[in-house]
Amino acid sequence: RKVIFIDYSGLSMSEKLSLVGKLVGRKKLSENEIYEAMLIMHDNKEKISVAKLSLRLDCSTRTIYRNMSNELKKEKELLNQSL
Repeated sequence: RKVIFIDYSGLSMSEKLSLVGKLVGRKKLSENEIYEAMLIMHDNKEKISVAKLSLRLDCSTRTIYRNMSNELKKEKELLNQSL
């Protein structure tokens, strides 16, 4: 994506970068959101996988891997074993 500013708009470089960051920025995903999705899938008797989590949370699998702590990975394995 490209953001074009009008010449002599009066904005400084840092203001322009701030605006671009707000427009193009990534979706923030917390561990709590991932954990809640895991619990919902477990309650529905679904096997928990990163691909299914990414579909449910509308993000990429890379985002799930990036925001998933070691504790969440262990919890995912425990929930899958209890199915």
